Amino acid sequence: MKILHRYILKEQLGPFFTSIVIVLMVFVIDFLLEILDLIFNKGAGLALVLKLFFHNLAWMIALAVPMATLIAIIVSFGRLSEDGEIIALRNAGISLYKASIPVFLFYSTVSILMIYFSAKILPEYNYKAKTLMVSLSRKRPTISIKEGYFNEITEAYTIFTKKANYKENKLYSVIIYDKSKGRYPEIIVADSSMINYDEKNDALTLVLYSGEVHTVSDENPTQFTRAIFRRQKIIITDIGTKFELLKSVTRGDREMTISMLKEEIKERDKVINENLKKISELSYQGVRLLLRGTRKSELIKNIRTIKLQISVIHQEIKNLKREKNSYLVEVEKKFSIPFACVIFAFLGLPIGILVRRGGYLTSIAVSLMFFVLYWAFLIGGEELADRDRIPATVGMWSANIVTASFGLYF
Repeated sequence: MKILHRYILKEQLGPFFTSIVIVLMVFVIDFLLEILDLIFNKGAGLALVLKLFFHNLAWMIALAVPMATLIAIIVSFGRLSEDGEIIALRNAGISLYKASIPVFLFYSTVSILMIYFSAKILPEYNYKAKTLMVSLSRKRPTISIKEGYFNEITEAYTIFTKKANYKENKLYSVIIYDKSKGRYPEIIVADSSMINYDEKNDALTLVLYSGEVHTVSDENPTQFTRAIFRRQKIIITDIGTKFELLKSVTRGDREMTISMLKEEIKERDKVINENLKKISELSYQGVRLLLRGTRKSELIKNIRTIKLQISVIHQEIKNLKREKNSYLVEVEKKFSIPFACVIFAFLGLPIGILVRRGGYLTSIAVSLMFFVLYWAFLIGGEELADRDRIPATVGMWSANIVTASFGLYF
C-alpha cells in the first residue's frame, strides 16, 4: 500500500506545479497589459514597474494555487482512469479513497500553507504594491487621473479630462470643480493643461490654457460670472502623503493581517456601542421634554433637532457596520480561499475518473465551469455580506459548500 500511495502522490506533483505555472501565466498575461501601459504610455521607470509586478505576484499565487489543484487532480486521475489503472485498483479490492489518502493529506498541507500565506505574506505584498502605485502616482501625477472620469484629487478639487498624455503629463478637454472658495463650486473649463507634482510642498500644479471660469455668487445664486483666460495656474495643496513619506500609506482591508483586521473590527464595535448610547440619551432627552410640559413651539423645535441628530448617528452606525462587515469578510476569505484546495481535490478526483482523459486542455475546460461557479458564489457572497444581508461566514464559505456538494454528488 505504501508503494501505491507513493505512486499516486508522485502522479500529483508534476501536474500540480505545471498547473500553477499555467494559471500564473494567464494572470501574468492579463497584468502584462497594465505593465506595458505604465512603461510605454505613462512613462514609468522599468525598475519601479518590475518591483510593482513582483509584489503583485502574491495575489496571483493566492488565486492560482487553489485553481491549479482542481486542474492537477483532474489531469492525474484522468490519466489513471484512461490507462485502466483505476479499474485495476477496483479489481484488486483496493478502495479508491483509501489509496488517495496521501493526495488529500498533500492538498490539506498545501491548504494550511496557503492560509499562512494569505494571513501573513499576502497583506504585506499587497501593501507594498499599493505603496509603489501611490509613489508612481506622486512622481507622475497623470497616472492617477483616469480619462473620462471625475477624479477626486482632494475634498475641494475634482478633475475631469477627456484625454491624457501620460508621458508629457498633459491633459486635454479639462473640467475642474473647485469647491474651496464658497458654497457653490467654481467651474473651470480649459482646452488643455500641464500638470506637475511638487514633492517638497506636497502640491499639484496645473497650468491651464485657453479656458473659462464660471462662478456663482454665494450671496445671490442668480448672479453668474464668466471669465475667459489664455493661461491660468492652479495650485492644489495638501494632496496627501509626500513621496518620501510613503511608508504611512493607509492600509485597506486587503493589506491587513488577521490581527490588524480584528483590531479594526473591535474599534468599529466600540464606536457603534458609543453611538447606540448616544441614541438612548437623545431619546431619553426627548421623553423628558414631553414630560416637562415644554411649550409646543419650543418642543417641536427641540424634537426636530433630536430627530436630526439621531438620523445622523443612525447613518454613521450604518457606515460603521459596512466597514466592520468588509473586515469580517476579509478575515473569512483568508481561510475560505486556501481551504478551496481541499474542496477542489474532493471535487476533482471523481471528475477525473469520469472524464477519463488526462490532457491539460480537457482538464482546464472542465475546471473552468467550476471556477466560474466558485467565483460567482464567492463574489456574490462577499457583496451580500458587505451589505449585511448575510453573515460574513456564510458569504465567504458558500462557494466552498456548493463546490463540495458537487463533489459529494459525483
